[in-house]
Amino acid sequence: MADGDAGFAHQREETTMRIPAIRVGPGARIGDWIIRDEIGRGGNGVVYEAIHLARSERVAIKVLAQELVDDGVALARFLREARMLARLSSPHVVRPIDVGMIPGGAPYIVMELLEGHDLASIVDRLGAVPLDDALDWIAQACDAIGEAHSAGIVHRDLTLANLWAVPQRSGSTTIKVLDFGLAKQTKISPSDGQTSLTLAGSVFGTPYFMPPEQILELATVDARGDVWSLGVCLYRLVLGVYPFGAESPSSTCLRVIACDYPSPREVRPDLPVMLEELFARCFQKRPEHRFRDARALGIAIARARRRALSMRAPSTLTRIHVAPNLRTED
Repeated sequence: MADGDAGFAHQREETTMRIPAIRVGPGARIGDWIIRDEIGRGGNGVVYEAIHLARSERVAIKVLAQELVDDGVALARFLREARMLARLSSPHVVRPIDVGMIPGGAPYIVMELLEGHDLASIVDRLGAVPLDDALDWIAQACDAIGEAHSAGIVHRDLTLANLWAVPQRSGSTTIKVLDFGLAKQTKISPSDGQTSLTLAGSVFGTPYFMPPEQILELATVDARGDVWSLGVCLYRLVLGVYPFGAESPSSTCLRVIACDYPSPREVRPDLPVMLEELFARCFQKRPEHRFRDARALGIAIARARRRALSMRAPSTLTRIHVAPNLRTED
């Protein structure tokens, strides 16, 4: 655990002995915010909609799950997520507003409240989406993750559920990357005082989106693992299926490690050859044969998108309208 995180945990333990924990739920006060409703749950926390006491500003507050409050590794991961979000300025990363500690309880992160839907729910409802939408959305995600990679941050849990589509008044859609809870920092300065929170042999993530090296050894995953996951997101958006899907998580992991994926042009012959080449590079079993990072992948996607537009009249390209629906990271 980082020295700073250890101090934070120690302070929390002392506080717990002096002050009864605040029950988090509708009507509870966290700092200058009043909780309204629970809007999401994830592996390490609960997300609430809240409103500011004076400004009437609406936000989302992510609180570490109560059962993890005494888990030193979970606490350190949560605090690390807050620090990582604060370092990123891309408009395609969910924006943090504040971080703090509930008296006698858990840490929390205040974030912007997002409208829209995650891409997983869109694909589940519609199946494959129009090609231009898919390329546009993953290119935006590459902008966010490309900045993270430049800062030495590897996400390690890029799934369609962690890509949020926010509708704009112009009719366009802005993608926001969520949930850096499993992210790791590869560029560490002496002032960070950070140690690894990943035990040798640990496996975390979502099998459909995990690269082979993440299944075999989580600690070895670098930016090229995120490239694989972004490739899976794009494949699923374009074709409506997973490249390495199977009936069970274990079978999926075996396919990821040992099998090839169905050629996308066999499913959709109208896809440009450049896109098939892009998938082939994303899904190389050996990381050194993939795009070096998300920024390089984003450049390749932009080229494929220009090629796709040149093959078809823009007037024939349909776009999806994302309906607003308040929710944020879980």
